[in-house]
Amino acid sequence: MRGKSRNQARIRAGVSTGCALLTLVAVLGAICAVQADTPVTFTYQGILTDPNGHLATGEYNMRFSIYPAATGGTPLWTELHDYNSQKVVVTGGLFEVLLGQFVDIDPTLLPGDGSTPYLEVQVEAEVLSPRKPLNSVPYALLAGQPGAGGNTLDEAYDEGGPGAGRVICADAGPVLIDCADGLAVSGSVSVGDDLSVNDRAYVNRSLAVGSYALGLEGSVYITQQQVSIGGWNLYVEKESHVGSLSLRFDYNSGWQSIDPNQVRVFNHDLGGTPSDYIVIMDGKSSNGGIHQANFGTGYSGINQWIGCEWYDLTGSSIRVKRGNNDTATSPTKDWSQVRVRIIKNNQYPDIP
Repeated sequence: MRGKSRNQARIRAGVSTGCALLTLVAVLGAICAVQADTPVTFTYQGILTDPNGHLATGEYNMRFSIYPAATGGTPLWTELHDYNSQKVVVTGGLFEVLLGQFVDIDPTLLPGDGSTPYLEVQVEAEVLSPRKPLNSVPYALLAGQPGAGGNTLDEAYDEGGPGAGRVICADAGPVLIDCADGLAVSGSVSVGDDLSVNDRAYVNRSLAVGSYALGLEGSVYITQQQVSIGGWNLYVEKESHVGSLSLRFDYNSGWQSIDPNQVRVFNHDLGGTPSDYIVIMDGKSSNGGIHQANFGTGYSGINQWIGCEWYDLTGSSIRVKRGNNDTATSPTKDWSQVRVRIIKNNQYPDIP
């Protein structure tokens, strides 16, 4: 490291790239020097994997270049990290390199006058493509240049004045948050589209899915309370390590008494499409046994229907009738009580 004065800090933005031999998901971290004539340094952090997704470990030769365009042209700045200076050490896929420590980076090469410089990365013999525009790094990349605002993330955040929220937007690739001790969120987290977990997802308390499906392709560990899925489906394609899995019904009448030849109306007010409902009706006999016993004519010499049936299902109610001679099956198969439970099952389209 040369002895000249440098100002250096870090901010992160997602940059992803890949090639035939290596895949690199990188994070640019930078803040320009306070004085426009002072050389710039910024960190380049990333995750290096092989084509099979295995995390790389070892020392690699890397070349970093700044170009004036996305393709072609002559590099405006190049710095080589190899055996002549310092190879890049990758441990468990993770690496970090300080750019500008061997070759000065002129601050005028960075965005600020309407131009868009591009960073090209070469790992060993592979030039990763495409080049990444440096203006995809968030606001604080320019924080040290005149008129650019503050020199910290807090100042960059507050630059637009107070508001209800802020948006992190990357021109290309994912936004990668690399936290050695994990990411702690004190409030709620809302995901507008898909949430993808590459490895295992651990839920220490409750997991609630209220508006769409929860698709699980690997192992699921529920360590304490419950998984609550509001009226939709739980798909488990492989093993599931769950103490118990139970259904939550949209309607449950509870045990209700019903007399022979009586018709009872249960109002559920679920709405939707009744033809998509799943209806489960159970009986409780006079000796307390649970059953679904129904018999037609000819059973034990009886010439009338015995049991209960449900019918006239609408979006607000369902009717249940008990047969005339139901007491002939007492005390084990009569329907002294009935329970109707319904799963609405039509809030969202099926998932193949």
